[in-house]
Amino acid sequence: MPGAAPSAAEARAGPPLTADPVPAAEFAAWMAPLGPFGPSPDLVVGVSGGPHSLALALLLARWARGAGGRILAGIVEHGLRPDSAAEAARVAGWMAGRGIEARILPLGLPPGPAVQARARQGRLAALLQLAAQAGAAWV
Repeated sequence: MPGAAPSAAEARAGPPLTADPVPAAEFAAWMAPLGPFGPSPDLVVGVSGGPHSLALALLLARWARGAGGRILAGIVEHGLRPDSAAEAARVAGWMAGRGIEARILPLGLPPGPAVQARARQGRLAALLQLAAQAGAAWV
């Protein structure tokens, strides 16, 4: 029914995939000069929920699985907005709906001066820590 709210399963799965704009072999060729990644690449990828990070996560997941590896989506929850925890949970649900393991990384940044720089530093530190905990060599 048009205008109806998505079901719980649809909300968890995220936006529908309607095309394959980047063939797997083409993406693998783009990744090759960034490696070597070894026989089974394990990577952590930061996923904000925006279109670019979602696309990257989907492409990396397909590529890593094809090479016998995996990705782990790190969803950084800065704590700067009242709805940020709900947004992070929604993104984690989208990842789960695509078969991608995800972890929400709460930063709890206080508002104040240089918040963008502090957020960037916090994200990097949280993603590096997650990679170390997960045994992933790449972020």
